[in-house]
Amino acid sequence: IARRPDLLSGLAQLWRQPGYPNFLIMNVLMGAGAASFIGFIGLHILALGGSEAQVGMVYALNAVTEIPIMFVGAWILTRFRSSHLIVAGLMGFAIVYGIMATATTPVTILVVAPLLGVLYACFWLAVVNFASKSAPDGLRATGQALVGAAQSGLGWSIGAVVAGTLWDAFGGSVVLMTAAGMMGTAALVYAQANPFKRSTRR
Repeated sequence: IARRPDLLSGLAQLWRQPGYPNFLIMNVLMGAGAASFIGFIGLHILALGGSEAQVGMVYALNAVTEIPIMFVGAWILTRFRSSHLIVAGLMGFAIVYGIMATATTPVTILVVAPLLGVLYACFWLAVVNFASKSAPDGLRATGQALVGAAQSGLGWSIGAVVAGTLWDAFGGSVVLMTAAGMMGTAALVYAQANPFKRSTRR
């Protein structure tokens, strides 16, 4: 019978994986940027003179465009390195958030919103693949939980506080531009470690 790996030693092994600390920091920054967008894009649209229907459309377009990418996710992972998908996704977020920050009408935001679903689906496929292949046998669920804690826990909390403070002081454009900066910084942090120059396709 295979012995279950010790949790602490498994976590230490995870941390020693090439680029793994950068991977977790990247997820914190990504979560902070995403929280800033999700929490305040609706208010920003209304501030630009948009309607509640347009707010709902932004969220719907974001979600619907994820579906076809997830459907062909296995094919995507066989064609592109996870490291490339992660960096491309983060830089894509930064560009789209920047466009939304400088938009003067809700229509511009609606036009670029579908890109976020495509970017997030590709990014998330790559993140899950990285986390799975980095974790020792028997600790893959723990590895996925760490990603969730970094991105949706710590990162989301930081992003909500920072974005709320910026909204009160400066408004939606600054919130979204800051979110773009967080995504760009996340890409740089992850790329700096560059753990996938070797032959692995993780």
